[in-house]
Amino acid sequence: MGSQSAKVLSISDLHFDSCYDASIVERLEQSSVNEWLDIFESSKFQQVSSYGEDTNYPLLMSFLQQVGTVEDVDFAIFSGDFLGHGLQRSYEKATSDKTMAGFEEFITKTFQFLVMQFQSFLPGICIYPTLGNDDSFDGDYKIAPQGKFLSMVHDNYAPIFSLPETFKDGGYYVTSIPQLENNSLIVLNNTFMSTRYPDGVAIDEGQIQLEWLKTELQDCTDKNVWLLFHEPLGINIYPTVKKDDYSNPADVDIFLKKNYYTELVAELKALGSNVKILFSGHTHMDSFRVLHDAEDKPVLFNHITPAVSPIFGNNPGYQVFTVDTKTNYAIDRETFYLELNDAEQTWKFEYSFGEQYGTKSMTPDSMHDVWLEIGSKERIQDGYMKCYHVNNGTIPQKDWKVYYETMSEINPIDFSDEFKST
Repeated sequence: MGSQSAKVLSISDLHFDSCYDASIVERLEQSSVNEWLDIFESSKFQQVSSYGEDTNYPLLMSFLQQVGTVEDVDFAIFSGDFLGHGLQRSYEKATSDKTMAGFEEFITKTFQFLVMQFQSFLPGICIYPTLGNDDSFDGDYKIAPQGKFLSMVHDNYAPIFSLPETFKDGGYYVTSIPQLENNSLIVLNNTFMSTRYPDGVAIDEGQIQLEWLKTELQDCTDKNVWLLFHEPLGINIYPTVKKDDYSNPADVDIFLKKNYYTELVAELKALGSNVKILFSGHTHMDSFRVLHDAEDKPVLFNHITPAVSPIFGNNPGYQVFTVDTKTNYAIDRETFYLELNDAEQTWKFEYSFGEQYGTKSMTPDSMHDVWLEIGSKERIQDGYMKCYHVNNGTIPQKDWKVYYETMSEINPIDFSDEFKST
């Protein structure tokens, strides 16, 4: 392989709201997707989304134009949530068609439009995707296993990347990334494992994926493994931080149901140093998590990519990784953001991970050291707190310990123990 490093675009939580302008929704509904660009251009809304809103067409175009200028991108990772929040409600308010068939057709065209725009602004770039909890015909956390939405995405994503057949079953697949040596990329749809996914579904897709994962990991004992999924491992900070008492594990919210989470983490830890990085999104913020073994040795590193959508008060952002093609470890990453409070609203470079934290690699050991420095050095801590919301505000000091412990103590018992001792 000629180059010793690869450049990787990391994107998450686009949450494109194709109903942001209710006055054009019926025209979109009645038109071919090839006409959508002109219809969006005719909208009276030409300003990018504000904080508290999902990605509208102007923000989508601003983002795609920006990432299209990144030079020498080898491939991209998309950590889930193509679609905006509550699209069915917005669609039904804006159109006379209240049928499920009409909504599914509209979502299909929304997805086709996104694929067309990715192709236009990132020509020839393979974007490896996972799905998020809002990627569904049926509503938030309600995607159906072996359902129509999975088949629709599989069939319409083909111009960017030919998704393997397992994607149609549950949104999961395995592939290899040509730019990386001896690589295996394993992609899960962990919405099926989420605590918010409904119980009692006839097909236990979460368990099916875990059994499939076990088989795939058995074939990876001599490979460099990347994993991609939407919801990160460990504690769900937002409902947890609202609690007054963190000493009871039962009051600590987690992203994945305990049975899935325990089995997933055990399988990943068993593969050890072969697992180079775990990519996820969902929180909309810029963060990471380090998993430890029983002897408190760092063994896994879960990167969390910030969102394009500013709905939770973050600035829109994306990241560019530099990866060692031989080891498959990340060497560095740079974060870029759109300052919504700035009158010019231009995309800016925020920071380099290596420069901010003084590390030349992103391994479990080095990320553990970064975590310790964030906890012990005020300057480093201030930098992390500022960057968390992608340069829009900071983590409240009163909540800092809660946020900090979620980066390492990522099961409820260990997390709560940290608060019992203080």
